[in-house]
Amino acid sequence: MFQQKQWLDHIVEYPGRVRVVPNSDGTYQLTKDEGELIQQGTPVTAGNMNRIEQGVADAHSGVSDLRLLTATLAVQVATLQGATLGGVGSNIFIEDLSDLSDCVVTHGVYDQVNRKVYC
Repeated sequence: MFQQKQWLDHIVEYPGRVRVVPNSDGTYQLTKDEGELIQQGTPVTAGNMNRIEQGVADAHSGVSDLRLLTATLAVQVATLQGATLGGVGSNIFIEDLSDLSDCVVTHGVYDQVNRKVYC
């Protein structure tokens, strides 16, 4: 489960201010001179960014799983509605092709990602 992180702004007295010091070779040394630190911000690190990336990936995976579940339930509801309207009360068979452990494909190719058999 994704754990939300409370991010903090980095707040200083003079944001972006630098001190310019001339070097003997004609170049300048720029040094941060932002004054008093008011609030230490949350660092933008690889760890923090990777946590966000993993959260996005997990959310997409969850959405994909929900799409498959919705499609499976839609087929089951349509099958049961058709059986009820057609007067069939027993011997209803529903195969959602989530796996083929109880089936043998003799013609065609099984696409496990889309849960379809192509003939």
